[in-house]
Amino acid sequence: METAASKEHQVKDDMLVLIVAKPGRIRNSLQALLQIMPRLKVAGVTSHSFSATQLLARYNPALVLLDVDLPDNQAWLLLKQIQLKHLQTRSLVFANSIEQQRAARSAGANATLLKGFEVVELFTTIEKLILPSEVLK
Repeated sequence: METAASKEHQVKDDMLVLIVAKPGRIRNSLQALLQIMPRLKVAGVTSHSFSATQLLARYNPALVLLDVDLPDNQAWLLLKQIQLKHLQTRSLVFANSIEQQRAARSAGANATLLKGFEVVELFTTIEKLILPSEVLK
């Protein structure tokens, strides 16, 4: 039985993050980096859009980190679903090219990074996505 807390963006003071990326370096690096970021908690990790949809419904995370290279080639469909059904969830898409970056923005991504990004760029982007704008001023 789900509790009201599991439907929130936060668990206590932690903000929930869903990682959707195939197994490998990017996914492992994201998990490791999120562990050192204060206030962020990984709600789930998956490489398939179907299980990502289930995790989105269960946890309603504040942020989804989405790699365009999903094994089931459903990254764009998943991004659209996030934009339609999870209006408060922010999305950060990791793209291979400028064309994919543009496509992600067109599909509703809140932010995009080209693979090969610097760690500082990732931290800064995540902070901008999840912190209230008053805190950043």
